[in-house]
Amino acid sequence: MKNRLHSFAMRTILVTALFASFLSAHSQARLSDGQVVRKCGTMENLERLKALDPELEVRMSEIEKQTRDLISSSSIMKGNDPITNGTIYKIPVVVHIVYNTSSQNITDAQVQSQITVLNEDYRRLNADKSNTPSAFSSVAADAEIEFCLATVSPSGGATTGIIRKSTSSTSFIDDDKVKYSSSGGDDAWPASSYLNLWVCNLGGGLLGYAQFPGGASATDGVVINYQYFGRGGSAGAPYDLGRTATHEVGHWFNLHHIWGDANCGDDLVSDTPTQQTSNYGCPGFPHTTCSNGSNGDMFMNYMDYTDDGCMNMFSLGQKSRMRALFGTSGARVSILSSGGCGGSSTPAYCSANGNSVAYEYINNVTLNTINNTTGATSGGYANYTSTSTSLAKSSAYTISLKPGFVSSSYTEYFKVYIDYNNNMDFSDAGEDVYTSSGSSSTVSGSFTIPSAAITGTVRMRVMMSDSPISSSCGSYNYGEVEDYSINITTGSSSSCGLPSALSATSITSSSATLNWGSVSGASSYNVKYKPTSSSTWTNTTSTSTSKSVSGLSASTQYEFQVQAVCSVTGSFSASSYFTTSGSSTSTSNTVQVGTGTGTVYANPYGTYYMDERVQYILTQSELAAAGFTSSNSYIKSLAFYATSSSGQIMNGFTIRVRHTTATSFGSSSFLSSSNMTTVYSGNPVVTASAWNTYNFSTAFQYNGTDNLLVEICWSNSSYTSNSYVQYTATSSYRTLYYRADAGSAGVCGNTTGTQSYNRPNIKMVFSSTAAKSSGSRMMEDFSAPEYFITNLAVYPNPASSDVSLTFSVEAGVDMKISVMDMLGRMVMDKKYSAAEGANTISMDVSSFNEGIYILTINDDKNSEKRRLIISR
Repeated sequence: MKNRLHSFAMRTILVTALFASFLSAHSQARLSDGQVVRKCGTMENLERLKALDPELEVRMSEIEKQTRDLISSSSIMKGNDPITNGTIYKIPVVVHIVYNTSSQNITDAQVQSQITVLNEDYRRLNADKSNTPSAFSSVAADAEIEFCLATVSPSGGATTGIIRKSTSSTSFIDDDKVKYSSSGGDDAWPASSYLNLWVCNLGGGLLGYAQFPGGASATDGVVINYQYFGRGGSAGAPYDLGRTATHEVGHWFNLHHIWGDANCGDDLVSDTPTQQTSNYGCPGFPHTTCSNGSNGDMFMNYMDYTDDGCMNMFSLGQKSRMRALFGTSGARVSILSSGGCGGSSTPAYCSANGNSVAYEYINNVTLNTINNTTGATSGGYANYTSTSTSLAKSSAYTISLKPGFVSSSYTEYFKVYIDYNNNMDFSDAGEDVYTSSGSSSTVSGSFTIPSAAITGTVRMRVMMSDSPISSSCGSYNYGEVEDYSINITTGSSSSCGLPSALSATSITSSSATLNWGSVSGASSYNVKYKPTSSSTWTNTTSTSTSKSVSGLSASTQYEFQVQAVCSVTGSFSASSYFTTSGSSTSTSNTVQVGTGTGTVYANPYGTYYMDERVQYILTQSELAAAGFTSSNSYIKSLAFYATSSSGQIMNGFTIRVRHTTATSFGSSSFLSSSNMTTVYSGNPVVTASAWNTYNFSTAFQYNGTDNLLVEICWSNSSYTSNSYVQYTATSSYRTLYYRADAGSAGVCGNTTGTQSYNRPNIKMVFSSTAAKSSGSRMMEDFSAPEYFITNLAVYPNPASSDVSLTFSVEAGVDMKISVMDMLGRMVMDKKYSAAEGANTISMDVSSFNEGIYILTINDDKNSEKRRLIISR
């Protein structure tokens, strides 16, 4: 495996460069001759998903470890492991065509041409395989993976595997909106059973992007620009041979770009030569970079950026990486048993049975319209999947189970599973729907069909044994197993439609009236509302078509949904949004705990180590003495004063808060992290000689009587020198911290640490409301900002050619975006008019030298900084 350049070597790099002017968000990357070049958004999308889901990196790390273990095992090296034993893995594909114009609504023939290309490329049946240089032909691989358009839908019905969806959106970007019907796209089919391909008009110069294994199932899959999908039709040169999908599906199979997305980086594959960066067009062979020998770059590899006509191979090492996903407990192994490619629509579930029915068996199962009375079945298993009943989402049902006995009665135990997501197992959360205590007579219990269950036919397994049951699979001594079919419905009917025409009126700083149109047959309505920044809904009901709500926070955006209640309850409507007015009586005050002038690096910026976890206890008496008043109970932000900065990006820098009665850390054990509220998550850079302020995404309401527990955790992939903060020495209220080179956020789950008497000085802003904006500035260097720049991300980083900048603001505002080199010289200073909500800016850095920079985005009231690395 190729080695990464150790980051210590980067510490002395001080490079100056001029920075490129900004491009519009929909400009395309081009060569000097004007040709559009391949632009894959996978890594940018990955960074965005990591910022939204702090646990994603942990899951990906676990998948990576399993991949390494499988590839390095002796059985695989000998070629006799199931991963590499010649088995052809078949992947069911569903293609979502999301179109705004007729030209974007590509034909079935063009879709089929793409499936053909995937089969040619992954089986090495491509006609241009003869173009592979002889130097690499010995490692060119038949991945033994095939693809088919799905013929069986998630509900078990027939399908063409092609879904067409008209949209009002003229284009999409790499923000996954095309994957949701609610945002103009189309919802994914179950990722455990299908490869989802979305075809649409992609902006920003993107040819496509994919999601690596480990991400959310709702967004799992690949997005391709309709202009570069398949062969013929709308596909345009030089990307008209279907290789964009081959490349992006490679990412879906856990392959990285061949240059490792870094200067002479590591793609985690042993037989692909190290290369400096991406290649474009079709280089002449050999093309040597990074001292990679006489053969040079493997630029004809599908994971490079060359033209479609120049790509023609995967390597054996890449094959092993892909197929490792299908090993035992592999991240994509469930798709092999989906049945989506045809044959029986009944999935291949694990076997289960009682070894003997000589004494007891399942006599009766009653659930809704199922009332099945039977005798003992030879083999201890009975398949009653031809027997079914319809159950509605969000509705409760009672199941009754009766044991049968040949002669004497015995104590029996029942267990019932339902495969709600139809992924051919019963191991997911909530699928163990009922467990009985021991009894020799009929038992019964109730369960509710979750709203997240799929719509369609799934399997129910009923198990009975003379001892408690611990698994849905396998054999046990005495008892029986029976399988049934359950048809899960949406819960709606023709007489109970979806509420529409939602609106809010009479909006004040703390109340509003919610309105909607009447639904025929509805006896009442369920209403739920919440701040858009919160995940917790407030639920209420109404017998009319309006509902007055109060207790709202000023200057806050809310969303609400309405559900009609009929004989069969309908679904909740799409959200409608409104914003409460500002409060003229909002007050705030600044609290500083600690005024010492000593400096320390141990926490929270000990960047010599890659990862850190730290906890502070701030007592009620400390907060009161520092100026806390009960009239200002909402914490808006906290800050640390840094005396020096390493310039290190604090990746995954997360702050969580909760109340606690603890007054100190009595040992080396961290206090429980349960029930903590995440108030900040980002990737900041520490600013020297200043208070570094972290504005909370959601204000935390302090009860004024307990102590506060503050926890900070962050994870980097490289070392650097430490940043220092001012501290106050204390004997009573120590800090507990743990730092290590764990990588991938592993340190964040550590349970023990080291106590320090040097607790950093901490500033907090308290306010009388939870609203994000404040009526006055508190002080020049530490204030409650008006617009709150949030979710700032710069990706890819390091970058070689193009950089995207994404952030959100609470209201439209003129921004200033500047870049300084490591010698403190301004190399760019540009204005940008930001719109309310999410903003995306693209930068072209392809013509500039390598270097390290600090990028600052500022609205004259607050600012955010990120380190930017240009590397090739």
